[in-house]
Amino acid sequence: MTSVDTLEQNTAIVREYFSALNDRDLDRAVKCWVATGGVEAVPGNRNLPVPAGLRGFFGSLFDAMGEWKLEVIETTAQGDRVCVHWRAQAAFTGPGRFDGFLPTGAGGEVQGLDQLTVRDGLIVRNDAYFDAMELGRAIGLMPPAGSPPDKGMKGMVNLQTRVKGLLAKRKK
Repeated sequence: MTSVDTLEQNTAIVREYFSALNDRDLDRAVKCWVATGGVEAVPGNRNLPVPAGLRGFFGSLFDAMGEWKLEVIETTAQGDRVCVHWRAQAAFTGPGRFDGFLPTGAGGEVQGLDQLTVRDGLIVRNDAYFDAMELGRAIGLMPPAGSPPDKGMKGMVNLQTRVKGLLAKRKK
């Protein structure tokens, strides 16, 4: 059974990590992690080794997002895990690119949930979960839900799916 003190210590280091990210302070963020062997896992099948992968991912993200605010909504701790419900507000104003995309000038917010594993007072793993499509909508990479471009995109994908299905049936 994990002591209350350990749960509080684990939550404190995780909150410090999120505070450092909110402040765009990668040196401070890296100090919350084990020296080697840590993994920051983010959507898109990215298992980023810490510190290099973390610095690369968040460095590029911060360069792309002219405005950035990361807020912890709630934390829950059990054993060596701390879950964080968070909200990020960002504006994709550059100067950097995001995943190869030029800045759109759009901004908005996305919420997510991270499950962090803490051992001996330092983070060893973070599994981040958020709706990547909603992020794309928020920063102008995807059309707003229900808009004419969104309906057109869905129609094109559905047409492509039907054509693939018909072609697959013909091959049989």
